[in-house]
Amino acid sequence: MIILTCPGREDMFQNLYAKLLALAGPEDSLIVCKDAYEKPLPKFKSTAYQNFQDGWRSAGEDCALYFEDDAYLCDNFVSRAKKEISKRPQEIIQFFSRRKNDLTHGSRHLQMSNFSSMVCYYLPEKYSQSLLNYSYLFYLKLPNEVYHSCPSDLMAAEWGGKMGYKYWNVVPNLVQHLGHVSKISPKRVGGRVSKTFLEFE
Repeated sequence: MIILTCPGREDMFQNLYAKLLALAGPEDSLIVCKDAYEKPLPKFKSTAYQNFQDGWRSAGEDCALYFEDDAYLCDNFVSRAKKEISKRPQEIIQFFSRRKNDLTHGSRHLQMSNFSSMVCYYLPEKYSQSLLNYSYLFYLKLPNEVYHSCPSDLMAAEWGGKMGYKYWNVVPNLVQHLGHVSKISPKRVGGRVSKTFLEFE
């Protein structure tokens, strides 16, 4: 399990870390990638893209479950997430979604080319390394201008689309987004929340 965090979000990070630590089993490892970069890459205003890369790098070739620090977990998250993963360990799985038709369509496969949001997701073995490798190519292809946002989910969607992958969207969602103003871009306001989050079974 890998948590991505950055300065200014210590309270949210500590709450998430404590909850995962309490729920984790002896076989689970918990890695923290804290964004400590002093300067962003030349095309970005934020260092978040570099921190996402650190997360994927930390996984190596192992499978991994990723969390942004503003993820709010359902009750018994780890056991419920493991149950979902056990059904499809070789598939990408998303535990947070804002899609309007989640309410009517439920859990389902979706094309990775439409992937959005990195709040909480699972990658099978070797996928993190593949995504990391593609992140360098994606950056090089970006025009030479400064971006306020971090296009990590757009990059993941392009990578998955080129690979022909689908992902499994878990509904009801097991994770809620706390919906605070984004540290990546002040233009992103609150309200980016799941309509199907179910805290208790």
